[in-house]
Amino acid sequence: MSDPLPDHVAAYAPLTAYAAPARATAEPWRLLAVLVLWVILQDLAHVLLTEAVRAWYGPVFGMVALANLTYGVTPLGVTGSLWLSLPMGGAFLLALALVTGRGLPSLLGPLARLPRDLAAGFAPLGLVGLALFILPADPALTPGQDPATVLAWAPLALPGMVVTAAASEMIFRGFLQQQLAARWQASWVWMGLPAALFALLQGAPAAVGDLAALSILWSLAFSAACADLTARTGGLGAAIGLQAAMLAQGIFLVGLKGPMNGLALQTLDLGAASALPWLGLDFLMLAVGWLSARLALRV
Repeated sequence: MSDPLPDHVAAYAPLTAYAAPARATAEPWRLLAVLVLWVILQDLAHVLLTEAVRAWYGPVFGMVALANLTYGVTPLGVTGSLWLSLPMGGAFLLALALVTGRGLPSLLGPLARLPRDLAAGFAPLGLVGLALFILPADPALTPGQDPATVLAWAPLALPGMVVTAAASEMIFRGFLQQQLAARWQASWVWMGLPAALFALLQGAPAAVGDLAALSILWSLAFSAACADLTARTGGLGAAIGLQAAMLAQGIFLVGLKGPMNGLALQTLDLGAASALPWLGLDFLMLAVGWLSARLALRV
């Protein structure tokens, strides 16, 4: 590509170096080709995994196992669903390599600072999340799993959350942000377009009913916060940590009644009235996590 790599504003100066590996293959057609090939490979991986589960458990119990992985109503289902992000991420990395010749290290940023950035993104919000248990009781909350069960599964589930977060971040804040930042300086392009796609794919949980618009707005805000941390640090560590911390709160502490609540200590049955304060708390926690990571990393 003959065009020079755009220089980003001072606060996002690390983004210029972070996007440099994408400069030689930043043509828009390559971006689309990677995404299309990823969808095809991911569907193929899903078919192969489905057939493997059916072959292992048999036709009847195989369907039960697949439903458990899909809806996550038991600790095994939640943990297995988290670790299924590995084949999703593997399919994406294969598509990336075939179309651009790039690999995982080019998406992560400087490997030496990855553990520190990840801890800075995860630890503050993880600690603040424990404060949910000293809040006044909410009649919308009902007891879920007992603490002993959650602690027993945490050594498997927590790394699965990091894997899930890493798979998501390397696609949205890694590949997409890099590809766009390698060609355009404007933050609404490299931050806004991946955020819009992220919110579109996340959808609005049916459980929030009339507050679906706020749920989509939260997805946009979350994506923008992760993009900002990535641009300020020049790597994915902080964004992975922030997303893993948000996942931990929703999976371990307070889960929505329905899918993926099999490891939640408490569950929340959301109606329009009861959802609003909890969605507001989610916005507050996101702001706290984003600001805490910036303060810890001095960015």
